[in-house]
Amino acid sequence: MGLTFSRGEISTSAEISQAAQIACFLDVLAEKPGNVSLTKKFSDAGFQDFILSAIAIGPALSGAGAVSVGETVLQAVQATRKLVSTNTNLGIVLLLVPLAKAYGLGELRQNLPKVLGDLTVSDAQKVFEAVQLASPGGLGRVSRGDVHETAEMTLREAMFLARDRDSIAREYVTDFELVFSLGYPSLCQHYRESGSITQAIVQAFLEILAKIPDS
Repeated sequence: MGLTFSRGEISTSAEISQAAQIACFLDVLAEKPGNVSLTKKFSDAGFQDFILSAIAIGPALSGAGAVSVGETVLQAVQATRKLVSTNTNLGIVLLLVPLAKAYGLGELRQNLPKVLGDLTVSDAQKVFEAVQLASPGGLGRVSRGDVHETAEMTLREAMFLARDRDSIAREYVTDFELVFSLGYPSLCQHYRESGSITQAIVQAFLEILAKIPDS
């Protein structure tokens, strides 16, 4: 399977969007313990919901290079909500959007710190709206940076406050350290060894989970 993309192979907004959708498809196809897959479902979500969600985010991700991170996240969650009735991809969207925007600007690792550093109060407000709309399980209240309140700080500042209790928030303040130092290298290694992208996803998932508890 030729699933390793170089900068020359993904160069347009449509291709970036397609790559994000493919990542979502492969993720739900992988039989990760405790997650929805082709053979496992939750009481409120099944395989088809995740496939519809992957399709739904395409238009929003295709515009990530020209639209703010917060607006893209909100558009993706709104589009998802039109097709499914439960939270299937808030975390995925929060991680994919900065990556898509940075990649659309050129070299991913070079541009990602700037994308994250330029996040605004407006980005925070849009993401707060997206979180409320997605309504993820276990969402509580905090004294500062609460998503139920009007944003009074930038999105990165809000993520900084949540960094110790939420691994996605931690990625926003470490320039996606876990993705690039553990997740991606593990995925590549296991794909080289097994030749199966879904098996590699499961193994990378387990390696991450062994070191970083699921938040």
